[in-house]
Amino acid sequence: MNLNFKFKGNRNYIQGPDICNQIFSLYKEDFYEDFEISFHSLAHNNIILSQEQLKQQDQLKFVCKFKQSDDAIKTYYGYENIFSKPNTSYVYNEEEITDYAIINLQEKSIALKQHSVFTPLEEIVALNKYLVSNLFKEQTGKWYFTKLQLKKPFPKDIKIIKILLKNNFNFLIVKSEIYIENEFYGNIYFSLK
Repeated sequence: MNLNFKFKGNRNYIQGPDICNQIFSLYKEDFYEDFEISFHSLAHNNIILSQEQLKQQDQLKFVCKFKQSDDAIKTYYGYENIFSKPNTSYVYNEEEITDYAIINLQEKSIALKQHSVFTPLEEIVALNKYLVSNLFKEQTGKWYFTKLQLKKPFPKDIKIIKILLKNNFNFLIVKSEIYIENEFYGNIYFSLK
């Protein structure tokens, strides 16, 4: 199955939340719990989503798994489609999310109590990036969203999102917990490169 994207802002790669949001919309009836996606590298082209592990491992961009309501585990592989590149972009301003965030550096947390026009995952990724960028200002490099683990789908009406930094493995992997309406929903991981 082909997944086609638009670039966000001036980026020349497809953002992880856009990939996840397409998977959520395609499989919303199937996704029941334990969603996990691990990104292996940036995708600069559109994606081919396959249930089969192909031989072109150099084009593998992510692996996604989730449990269906019948307890069957679905696994999907995202491969870069070298023949299909996004040809448009749209305005994306993370500050429209982070300007309304409340950051607590002592607690190593960030919260959003005002829902934006963006999807919950776009908000979570922007919040976590803002949190780690402020906690580790002395570090140079770029923060990348590398992994997401969700216990269950996001609720329809979200009022409060809170992200709490839990572990820092020498900036190779930084793990944060996701809370929605004060309920634990899963973990998000970033890497500094």
